[in-house]
Amino acid sequence: METLVVKNFLVIKDASLDVKKFNIIIGSQGTGKSVLAKTLYLLKNLENLIKVNLVKESSYENLNKEIKNKFISIFPEYAWRLQNFEIIYKNRDISITINNRDNLNIIFSDNLVDDYNKIINRFHVIKKNIDNEDIDKSDNDEILNFLPKSIVYRRHISKLLNDSNFLPLMPTSHFIPASRAFFSLFYENLFSILSSASNLDPFLMEFGNLYESFRSMYNRHLDTIQDSFPLEFSKQILNGDIILKEEKCFIVNEKQSIELIQASSGQQEALPMLQTLAVLSIFSRNTFTFIEEPEAHLFPTSQANIMKLLSFLNNKGQNFFITTHSPYILSELNNYLYAQDLIKRGLLSLDGFNKILPSTSPIDINNISAYKIENGILTSIVDEEFSIIDSDELDKASSHASDIYNQLLEFETED
Repeated sequence: METLVVKNFLVIKDASLDVKKFNIIIGSQGTGKSVLAKTLYLLKNLENLIKVNLVKESSYENLNKEIKNKFISIFPEYAWRLQNFEIIYKNRDISITINNRDNLNIIFSDNLVDDYNKIINRFHVIKKNIDNEDIDKSDNDEILNFLPKSIVYRRHISKLLNDSNFLPLMPTSHFIPASRAFFSLFYENLFSILSSASNLDPFLMEFGNLYESFRSMYNRHLDTIQDSFPLEFSKQILNGDIILKEEKCFIVNEKQSIELIQASSGQQEALPMLQTLAVLSIFSRNTFTFIEEPEAHLFPTSQANIMKLLSFLNNKGQNFFITTHSPYILSELNNYLYAQDLIKRGLLSLDGFNKILPSTSPIDINNISAYKIENGILTSIVDEEFSIIDSDELDKASSHASDIYNQLLEFETED
């Protein structure tokens, strides 16, 4: 079981969430959705930092210091210095605690600390053999003889980590932030923009570097992508196909061809996300992808297509953590939950479902976590009895408008 508990951190007063295959949090702006997403991403994305320190044979204390620096780069110290907060992440038999008890503390569970020190000792011997060109060939990995030593080191470190308590921290995670239109506006000059940026948000910077490589992969591997990614959903969301002409990106349909920089805000927000998800579909399995506001600037029918796409990818092994403002996203998610419930009860066949929602997949209620966040408190909105998201939560957006309308209606005079 994987869990995250956050208390008294920034705008979060009390949040306890179970991390499953499909996770979604809804709330208004500034309520802490992104705080939870970024906190969980930090804790699930320590793989590279751990590997770098192990290759350098750095002490656990040095790793701990670098994680603190990473934390502060995401959450500046001035924002939480006076808060007595606690963050606890648990996954299987391991835990990582972050708290502010006069000073910032990063506390790994004892089994992680022990394994880290054991791996350093084992790797020291392996590294010595590699440096002496005395690589053990018993693992049938003869290609190690021809790779640069830095890659050989990381290969051995990966094997050691996968045989340790660090295994739950090893699956690859990616973060697709809001404000993705930035990368559409600077599509042609993205590399130079990223190279010269010094004060860009770290999540935008990280995603920018990822997207810089992924967009070229998208164009090179489009034939392969077509076999693993439902491009028809992408086309419906963007209202056209993605076409590259002389290093310029265009969205093309039967009626027009429009350069990305001139496209709508919804298209500019969606395109980097869609291309990234497409590339992940062919190069990664069992990934964990965080997406902020996948519905940004999109019409409700396009939001429905977003959910179609996510259900398809979730069935293929991609896991998601979604933050959203949109009750439409929750309503669409409910359709996939309800369908799975009908299938379980023998009232709907999979073929029958595919006729209603082709190229998608139903979602099991046991594989989702759904929450709302209000006034710093995180609350589950899963209706366990009916295996769907609580309908009262879905009705709130429309009921607010209805309440105002009914108050105005009282001013009508009878003829």
